[in-house]
Amino acid sequence: MPKDERREAYLQKLRDPRWQRRRLEIMERDHFACRWCRGDKETLNVHHLYYESGREPWDYPAEAFLTLCETCHEQESAYRKESQ
Repeated sequence: MPKDERREAYLQKLRDPRWQRRRLEIMERDHFACRWCRGDKETLNVHHLYYESGREPWDYPAEAFLTLCETCHEQESAYRKESQ
């Protein structure tokens, strides 16, 4: 499957109610604040620390997720791309 199609399929999964419920659980656990900078004013994202082939985004243990603000999430993504 081409990269664009994979990305669109993944984004579709992020709209799934199971992901939305899991995302809320993680944000509640993290007190609706970024785990890196502790900020709570920016848009928050739930970040996967790792991925496993064939696993749905919501089927990971809580320890596999971090709440990050958009800025920290972008920095983490850029760092991950550089280190590959």
